[in-house]
Amino acid sequence: MPKFLRIAATTITASILSLVFSAAAQDLPAPLETAVSEAEAQDDRRFSYTQTFVWRDFPPVVDRYDATTDSWTRISGTTDGWDNPGPKKLRNWTRIESRPGELLYADYRDSFSGVKLIEETDQSYIYSFTAGQENNEDLQGAEENVLTRAVVDKADQSIKSYLIKATQGFKPNAVSRLDEFVFEQTFERPAPGVAPVMTKVYWKAVGKQVFSKVDEELTIYYSDFDVVE
Repeated sequence: MPKFLRIAATTITASILSLVFSAAAQDLPAPLETAVSEAEAQDDRRFSYTQTFVWRDFPPVVDRYDATTDSWTRISGTTDGWDNPGPKKLRNWTRIESRPGELLYADYRDSFSGVKLIEETDQSYIYSFTAGQENNEDLQGAEENVLTRAVVDKADQSIKSYLIKATQGFKPNAVSRLDEFVFEQTFERPAPGVAPVMTKVYWKAVGKQVFSKVDEELTIYYSDFDVVE
């Protein structure tokens, strides 16, 4: 499963994510296979980098991770005044993404089920992906409310962006409602011959589950990479 399931998913978002991640992975189209295979071959890569974490409209918190010492340094900002669960989200993303290989899409193979080429341009292949829910009555018909996209750059042979988005509100199960959901990533190579790493992630989830509300929005930027051999 992609790493964001371990970092950010709540009960309500886990329901919608099961729409795209519950089935076994299929054979991938050649361009997507090339991109994923390269990342898998480098899944122990380590990077030093700068992380800029933005929770809602609060001023960003900027930290620098040094992979040679496995340590963090606060450059600017504070979580003082942030509402929940902002500080916890920062701690989780900081802890998990600094592990070897975690900024790569090396663990995304199982997310690419039902892959379809929906558009080809001079520069890119654009795919949708999904997993059928024939055996889950709660989720039957919900797929039509979820937009998925993976963009593969032809020249670079890499995934440039990855998107899951609810196009309208719906009930993923009997006790939850999802009003808004967006998960979007971009990737770039930090150096020639090095598999692409995440440069931006945007996450928004709004809805309710049982007797509680879900209201989360964050953007994280990753920059100034140093590859640690």
